[in-house]
Amino acid sequence: MVVWTKEKVGELSTEGIEALRENALRQSRHDLVQLCDEELARQKPVRKRKPPLHVAENHQGKYVREFHFVCVDELSVVRNADGTIWTRTWVVSEEHAESAQRYGSLVALHSSKAEPSYLQGTIIDWRKAPRERRYSGDKPAQISEGVDFLFRPSNVALPWKGDGAGEKGYGWAPIP
Repeated sequence: MVVWTKEKVGELSTEGIEALRENALRQSRHDLVQLCDEELARQKPVRKRKPPLHVAENHQGKYVREFHFVCVDELSVVRNADGTIWTRTWVVSEEHAESAQRYGSLVALHSSKAEPSYLQGTIIDWRKAPRERRYSGDKPAQISEGVDFLFRPSNVALPWKGDGAGEKGYGWAPIP
């Protein structure tokens, strides 16, 4: 019978250590399982954390030129008597909302990401608003405040822009 030491386990390939560990488990050799686990942990390279996808692209010197939202059936959209429209509340930073008003960004509401917008226009104002619980389904909203956009509608449908997995997408442009 082989006497397994830390050094002897360290001479094995990763596959060899894993096989040895499985055999040790079957034989209830917990001391050998622990040696294998320690060596496997030592051999694994330290992985660098990847930044989230939405942070990967550098947006310094840019603003959000187009805001795209999946908003089925104009949920909580308010049409005003003067022809302007308020969107429902979206999680958007105040900085992005401020720039949108300053530069006349566009907002586009879509039934799905695969379809052109059904309602769109130029942002003329914004306001902070509390988010409603029903927007997030059965789970409580993680962010309690959001932004409503006031916009002047246009008849030009827009294709979806943005590569996020959620219900919103941003189209970026250099700050003028």
